[in-house]
Amino acid sequence: MLAGIHAIAAQAPFRQMQTPGGYTMSVAMTNCGTAGWITDRKGYRYSTTDPLNGQA
Repeated sequence: MLAGIHAIAAQAPFRQMQTPGGYTMSVAMTNCGTAGWITDRKGYRYSTTDPLNGQA
């Protein structure tokens, strides 16, 4: 399992996202697959692409 996590993180690195209120989240998350969870100034939602690299 750890090898899989490392492979995902190599493509979509862990990052601390920003909440709609402008605060930085205390947890670091990665985003991959067809339903990755993201948050930014626009709100919380699922996305089909990683907002940092544009890949699924």
